[in-house]
Amino acid sequence: MIGYLRGRLIHASPAKVCLEVQGVGFDLFISLISYQKLPVPPAEVQLLTRLQVQEKGIELYGFAGEEERALFGLLVDHVPGIGPRTALSVLSAAAPEELRGAVVRGDQAWLSRIKGVGKKTAERLIVELRDRFPRVDAELGSTGRLAGEDSIGRDARLALLALGYREVEADKAVHLARERLPEASVEELIREALRGAGGKAVR
Repeated sequence: MIGYLRGRLIHASPAKVCLEVQGVGFDLFISLISYQKLPVPPAEVQLLTRLQVQEKGIELYGFAGEEERALFGLLVDHVPGIGPRTALSVLSAAAPEELRGAVVRGDQAWLSRIKGVGKKTAERLIVELRDRFPRVDAELGSTGRLAGEDSIGRDARLALLALGYREVEADKAVHLARERLPEASVEELIREALRGAGGKAVR
């Protein structure tokens, strides 16, 4: 699995970029949110990645941050009817906190307005992801973060949710990992949380 690519940004559009890494050009599909965070080509950048193997071939998806990649994984892996391209449409249409808020509120009308997401898919989004997201309306402040939660803890928790953890288990695993490694990076915190749970996602 390719976790990330670091190289020279050759071309960028709101849907796709070309990244040159050691003389090889990689085409990556991206969301509008990631595109808005990219520098003007040519420039050195690092993108987190996810490899998708499908009937029509292998596609590589790029993300400017871990939160977006985790949400992409939740959409593709846990919501029937949502493929990688539709997941990018969802991520392009709303900021992560807006998407989580709509799911937790059960706002089917808001979700069904997203391109590629009809009434039935919106229902599936709510049913499959509501228990995996925090109680956004009650706990999100103006910054879009959970009260008392820093970006490292948030990104680690989202990564565990994408791996199949339920919200309660993810919160507990990250909390215990942070107690053991208070200065850990996102990657270190995720690894420590997985070790603490025996490396197995809670279903």
